[in-house]
Amino acid sequence: MKTKEEEAMKGNKMNVGSFCFEAMLHQKFHIYAGGLGVVQAGLLKSGARNDWPINLYGLGILWKRGYYDQRLDPSMGMVADYVPRQYGFLEDTGVKVEVEINGRSNLIRVWLLTPKVFGTAPFFLLDTDLEENDEPARSITQCLYGGNERTRLAQEIVLGVGGVRAFEKLDIPIDLYHGQEGHSVMIALELLRKYLEDGFSQEEAVKATKQKFVATTHTPELAGNEEHDIGLMAEMGCFPQIPTTLAESIGGNPFNMTVALLRLAKRVNAVSKLHLETTNKMWCRVEARCPIVSVTNGVDADWQKPDFAKALTPFQLQETKAGHKRTLVEYIRKRTSVFLKEDILTMVWARRFSDYKRPWLALLDWPWLEKLLWSDKLQLVIAGKPHPNDMRSIYCLNDIYQKSLRVPNLVMLAGYERNQSEMLKAGSDLWLFTSRRPREACSTSGMSAALNGTLNLACRDGWYEELPDEYFFPFGVYKPCRTEGEQDTTDYRDFTRAFQEAAGMYYSDKEAWYEKALLAKKYVEENFTSDRMLADYIDLMYLP
Repeated sequence: MKTKEEEAMKGNKMNVGSFCFEAMLHQKFHIYAGGLGVVQAGLLKSGARNDWPINLYGLGILWKRGYYDQRLDPSMGMVADYVPRQYGFLEDTGVKVEVEINGRSNLIRVWLLTPKVFGTAPFFLLDTDLEENDEPARSITQCLYGGNERTRLAQEIVLGVGGVRAFEKLDIPIDLYHGQEGHSVMIALELLRKYLEDGFSQEEAVKATKQKFVATTHTPELAGNEEHDIGLMAEMGCFPQIPTTLAESIGGNPFNMTVALLRLAKRVNAVSKLHLETTNKMWCRVEARCPIVSVTNGVDADWQKPDFAKALTPFQLQETKAGHKRTLVEYIRKRTSVFLKEDILTMVWARRFSDYKRPWLALLDWPWLEKLLWSDKLQLVIAGKPHPNDMRSIYCLNDIYQKSLRVPNLVMLAGYERNQSEMLKAGSDLWLFTSRRPREACSTSGMSAALNGTLNLACRDGWYEELPDEYFFPFGVYKPCRTEGEQDTTDYRDFTRAFQEAAGMYYSDKEAWYEKALLAKKYVEENFTSDRMLADYIDLMYLP
């Protein structure tokens, strides 16, 4: 199905289909969990804005219950709620496609988010919650990153196989498929199946697939790159008409999704320059892998509040920040009954809770931090969602939450989603980034914080390697230590030094503070946008 608008757009341009599990387009569209959703949303919004030499189409899944809604209870700690949702702004294309999963036929409905709703490229969403399907099939697209290993594989089949078939039935010819992360490798396996079905030899089918597929890898650690038993994958229907020996030669056994990306893609990109180094080291022994290039992530301009975009002097930036800080203080008072103050240095740690991100780093010497909090030298706000099965991270979150109930100026916020994230970035003075180098591929939260006049206090990891030192307060090691404990201790000591430098400037020289924040804002505006990211994708990934 093509609208007249889409037909007019096409011309002679290449059609690129961008596939991803999540997209953080708007607070009221709950199909996202974190940073991957930020990147995909930026790509879709940039794709609609300029006259690019490609036509971009998005493809995702309509998660009826989203990720999860987060609550904090003084006696129970963190509680995860799953809430069913309906979206009246989606259009039913009338198209349904069929895929086989675990030996059963499943129907998938295709919805369309039109460009006028959130200012995106045309974005199609897949949904298995149909009356024609049995209950296991209907549950596939209920929860993002939920369920067991079989559910995960079923979701990947829906995204990849269902997505390729959806575009075919919509009569939108896709010239190049772009998969985000290892969960998108089913795109390439479906293309491979089709070429084999058309009579191509195995070698010819692999070569043809590589001409139609590019991918982005985000996870810079071996344990985080998805693997599955190849027998289970075959049973689930991941390799229809693909000989198991060929599948094993592509992804190994167990089948590694990222290794398969590297062998079936024309090119794969890392998401920062430092991540490129890490990625090449990780996969250097993979034979027949494609070239890996670097395309540093960027954030969409809609993360910047309009008044921050208009702030062109340190004084204007300071006045703008004061207004948003007042809003944040009032929001926190209503949510938690904690009364923060507008004249105290306010530092925020907010992102997905995971141990390698070290949400606990600032609390490593609790008596030191507690003294700061009691003395009104610092206000610390922490927010974020751990995976609901990550008990270690949930325990860490609950421990910080309990501390926040006993001391002043420490706040744990529930419900870290898009609106809250925007408010924290606009109202904070200092954005804290503590991931253990080199385990953060990029991180985009500090970019959008800088766009809103907030200075970063950050480890030298991910995109911060590309941010000049004079635009933030860097700390931490340049190279990993022999043990994680040694690195954590070293980083913490340097964190206290960098924090004291930041606090000294904040309280003694506001003019210098806002001059630094203004320079950082301008640098991010020029270098770390999703428009620049898409331009790099076109030059380095799509058109070569």
